[in-house]
Amino acid sequence: MAAALPPPVTQLVFAQGCHFTRAVAGSVTISWDNGIAVAAVKGASVDYVDPLYYMSVTNFNNEVSYSATHDLARLIAGNVRPTLAMVIVGMRRVCLSFEGATINIAETHTVPVGVNDSTISEDDWRILTTNAIPYKFLLDLGATIMGMNGLSLMLKGHNYLDSDSMWDRLESATDLSTVAAPLALGDYADVIFHDALHAIDAEWKVGLVANVTSPLLGHVNGVLLKRMPGVPAGTTLVFVTHAALTELMLVRGAVKTQAEPILEGLAALQARIRASPLDWCTVFQRAVTARNLAEVVKVEPLGAFVYGMCTKVFEKKVSLLKSAAFKNNSQRHVGMTKLGAEFGETLAAAELGENALGDLFGNLFTAA
Repeated sequence: MAAALPPPVTQLVFAQGCHFTRAVAGSVTISWDNGIAVAAVKGASVDYVDPLYYMSVTNFNNEVSYSATHDLARLIAGNVRPTLAMVIVGMRRVCLSFEGATINIAETHTVPVGVNDSTISEDDWRILTTNAIPYKFLLDLGATIMGMNGLSLMLKGHNYLDSDSMWDRLESATDLSTVAAPLALGDYADVIFHDALHAIDAEWKVGLVANVTSPLLGHVNGVLLKRMPGVPAGTTLVFVTHAALTELMLVRGAVKTQAEPILEGLAALQARIRASPLDWCTVFQRAVTARNLAEVVKVEPLGAFVYGMCTKVFEKKVSLLKSAAFKNNSQRHVGMTKLGAEFGETLAAAELGENALGDLFGNLFTAA
């Protein structure tokens, strides 16, 4: 007996409220919301996720809200292991608790407003309740994974790449495989590290890890914390040049007057980059990317000059000189690097006056 054919797919969905529907007779009707369509367009710059892992949302008065109960039921119906579905929904619920969290509406399923009962078998529920501590641990790790997704987007152009060593470091630091084992999650890495939080808006995730005062601070594992604030691929030179020039100004006081206006310009450029990191990212080619990165290119001669100064003022082993972006740029601008080195040799060490400690560190502590 031939297997029954699956029911025909009658609808092509671009985003919620934007779809093409084919009737049995073949006629096609189109439903569309211009505002939603424009908001959903990402220039195909965000990596792919299986629609099974789109978020279930309600849409009331054009306000999208995550519906965890619908989401759980839909994941289980899609043959996601119930314990893994509970982890996914729990992580999403935690991450969307951060103020300002937004969902990419192109990765949503719209569901009716109202409570939807999600069914978990007694056996699966027992696994979760018996292992409540590891379950809570995984939910707690959600904010770290969300931040690492943002960092990966900014540096690699993808939410997650299994070849990126930082994910191995997270698993090692948290002993994740051991923690997850009792929950019977199966092969969880791709789902937890990529699919679970993919629908959270890319711009927002990246902004979290680029922000110096990020709300993630104090809520994430050290594997991510030591990488924050992150800077988008292609802009590192701006930040390392600013840091190096700041250090030079402290140990070679003679350059202070000349350096301060340059530092102000670099700081202003840094602020613009941090305000919209993906618009400055070499791995996210947008309409504004080339124009923005042209401003970074203008910094290259300065970066080479400052690198040259550093080679004469600091020991070779200082971390500033180990920056690949800093060093590679100096090799592209050999003449400017040489000029900076010659200038660095002419600078005498800063003389420490009577109030040297106060001048350097007096502003560290202020009255409450």
